[in-house]
Amino acid sequence: LEWAPHVTPLPQPLGRDLEQAAASPVSVSNHVLLAVADPHPPLLALEPPTPTTPSTQFPQARDGILMLTGDNEGAAQGAAARLGLPASSVRAALSPAAKLAAVRGAQAAGARVLMAGDGLNDAAALAAADVGVALGPTLGGAAGLAADVALVGDAGVAALPALLRVAADTRAAVRQNVALALGAAAALALPTLAGRVPMWAAVAAHEGSTLLVALNALRLLRHAAGHRTGAGAAPP
Repeated sequence: LEWAPHVTPLPQPLGRDLEQAAASPVSVSNHVLLAVADPHPPLLALEPPTPTTPSTQFPQARDGILMLTGDNEGAAQGAAARLGLPASSVRAALSPAAKLAAVRGAQAAGARVLMAGDGLNDAAALAAADVGVALGPTLGGAAGLAADVALVGDAGVAALPALLRVAADTRAAVRQNVALALGAAAALALPTLAGRVPMWAAVAAHEGSTLLVALNALRLLRHAAGHRTGAGAAPP
């Protein structure tokens, strides 16, 4: 059991009844019931190690953030506490159909939904969301196929804030580049047609604006550079 850093003995009555223990809402994120070859086997609840403990990933969680999970209420509330999410944001013991219904219900209310998930049970909700984000160490599986974005690695939901920063910066850069390109074209069109600006100057100004657009877009590479140096600016 060296690989299990958190070993919690279950209450003694549960040690006598494996089925009762399996149905008990143990307050861990993923629990395993272990029995040994003995007439009265002890039972242990094992909490597997996690690569990060993102207790401050969402320190100012808004009402618009929900946790949709098939885990029991105790496990879901424990995970929400580690993420800094309020207890009211948890929807536990949900089937895949219930997750899909939650996404569609939010959309029907006028919300734009980003759904993040890592398993087969999340695939339908990921496909229905406005933006589906698959989390996991590989790109395979139903979640990866159903999602719009795949964050490959072990960071899990800890990578979502970085993803949102990259998305916001990308949208801002696109708007800036469109405004710069259209502004340069509009400023040069009439003076050039009227003969007030030489053609060579108009061409040079146009090429200069194109260069500025490219340089502005290259600023987004700082996210990748920050990730390589461990700054955590970009998702894996």
